[in-house]
Amino acid sequence: MVPQTHQLDGLSASERSRLELLGVTICDPIEPFSIRRIGRTLRTAFYLRRLVVNNEIDVIHVHYVDPSALWACFRRFLKAPFVLTSRGTDVLKGIVELTSSDSVLSRVVLFFFRTAFSRASYITCTSSAQAEALKQSVPINCPVQIVRTGVDIEALNDETAGDLPGELVDRRFWLFPRSMRPFYNHELAIEASSSLPESLVDGTVMVFVDRNSADREYVSKILGKMRSRAHIEFLFLDRLAYPVMTQVMRRADLVLHTCSHDGSPVSVMEGMYFRRKTIVPPLNYDEDIFGNVLCFREYTQSAVVDAIKGADRFYTERR
Repeated sequence: MVPQTHQLDGLSASERSRLELLGVTICDPIEPFSIRRIGRTLRTAFYLRRLVVNNEIDVIHVHYVDPSALWACFRRFLKAPFVLTSRGTDVLKGIVELTSSDSVLSRVVLFFFRTAFSRASYITCTSSAQAEALKQSVPINCPVQIVRTGVDIEALNDETAGDLPGELVDRRFWLFPRSMRPFYNHELAIEASSSLPESLVDGTVMVFVDRNSADREYVSKILGKMRSRAHIEFLFLDRLAYPVMTQVMRRADLVLHTCSHDGSPVSVMEGMYFRRKTIVPPLNYDEDIFGNVLCFREYTQSAVVDAIKGADRFYTERR
């Protein structure tokens, strides 16, 4: 496994041990493919080639295509076929937005993406929406298969794997589980929460995660919005290790997603597995998986408030 630097930083000791038990070797991390930093990109390509040759690698599998699929531009140099797996926003936001941009840099990046996808040997997507978006955005000369995202049931059922943060013990709380990136639209969640009747929010902690995100500007913006709503009790935690996040999800009274783009989100599936009251935005989710999840009708504060108010009734009728 060749992680990016920020991914390795977020990998807990228990997660590393689990990967090692599965026979996974974690190599030195790399920085993302960058057209602006072409020297660094070329050095990384030579590093990847050494890994391929020294470890007799048969296939290079990219698990998130924006920007990592761009390494397929070096397919002939790396001497290994590429399997590209899209996860959601990497295609539905990243690549699709490039096709409608007039900037010179976007056109250059799109050219490289088209080159990379034309050299792939196999492509998998977690939803049909991603597959259709790719076919409309880049040339594809190989099979495309839908491989739906799943959850690790064994890990979810392990109640001893992680501890609930002390601030949440014996507390009623709502969880906003997505990372701190602007397209996850946490502003809408905060605004809606502050507009709810006191009877709904009194004694309830609003839990956000990923306070130590690399996007410091966005974290600062979210902190400012929290501090301006002193009547709401917010808890802004750092990125949580998966076993701890599982315990938080297991005990949340409500789980709210307000993202502007999405694919087949694992965090929604985990909320469904734990039978949490889960609310998602009005996006093109896979009906086969998410057809029984409460969806707010539009990206407005009042629509999110209405969904929260109606969550108890919605899920009571379906259980």
